[in-house]
Amino acid sequence: MKPSRVTESLKCLAEANMPVMLWGAPGVGKSSLVYQLGEEMGRKVYEFRATMIDPVDLRGLMRIVDGRTVWCPPIFLPSEENGILFIDELPTASNAVQVAFYQLILDRKLGEYSLPENTIIIAAGNRETDRAAVQRMPTPLANRFAHIEVEFDNRDWEKWLIKNNMPIEMLAWNRFKPSRISAFDPVSTEKAQPTPRSWEFVCRVLQTAKDPSLLYDLVAGIVGKADATEFCAFIEDFKLLPDPKKYLADPNAGEIPKKISVLFSLCAAMAKLVTTNQSRAFFGFAKRLKEEGYTDHAVAMIQDAITRDKSIQETAACNEWRIANGAIYAS
Repeated sequence: MKPSRVTESLKCLAEANMPVMLWGAPGVGKSSLVYQLGEEMGRKVYEFRATMIDPVDLRGLMRIVDGRTVWCPPIFLPSEENGILFIDELPTASNAVQVAFYQLILDRKLGEYSLPENTIIIAAGNRETDRAAVQRMPTPLANRFAHIEVEFDNRDWEKWLIKNNMPIEMLAWNRFKPSRISAFDPVSTEKAQPTPRSWEFVCRVLQTAKDPSLLYDLVAGIVGKADATEFCAFIEDFKLLPDPKKYLADPNAGEIPKKISVLFSLCAAMAKLVTTNQSRAFFGFAKRLKEEGYTDHAVAMIQDAITRDKSIQETAACNEWRIANGAIYAS
């Protein structure tokens, strides 16, 4: 299930008071989806990693009150209503730890402790096929969850890049090499592999690296040598990028780049920079792209711009584009 559908499914299951288990490859964005849900629903996320506790840690320490023992629940369990209890790396925990969750997941209790009202329970972890030291989940525990497998989706990731103001280069790279964003291989001997999480790390490097000569070594240490070689070659092409502002002033100001990697980058840059005041030139450039056989680039550029700034779609130029090109969206 792609991430945008996962988010909607989590909201539905939350209303049904149903615990959820998210499965997915390393770095696919499971944890990010939980925090995104918390942000959208205005709920605090209480996260802990199942691999970091022993079975007895769940119940907490014992103290004596009026001559009787009372268990003090650990601080990582929710203490307020309307929160999200997020149990990460659950399948990687030992079987003993997983068994310790039986009562909490089904009955929402641990001894005297009860989860606060309206607490959403979400767990996450890698699959057995990912070779991530995963333990087979006991059937009684598995039966307590609704199970969702998180799949990568390039379009959803693009929206995340735009929302979080990530470098234009990464948006263009996602369009140029979509198959390499989520390419985790469980049988590979490479320590660094391309996943959405590792490409996010590359975004940070692009924002902070001062010495261009270090780029290859840094990227290779994050996504692997093969992808680093291609990505750094792509970045070299990025240096050929014409100034997008001149096209936003005059859509006929220069030739359309013939090198596809450069064209991807130009479209990404224009989508990030355009304002409503520049919409006439922006859609004029989209028209040029269509006329020269780059319709897909034009459509993607427009969608990126609207994702970043929804007011773009209210402009007269956008309405004229849609009227003239309705057949593109209907097909």
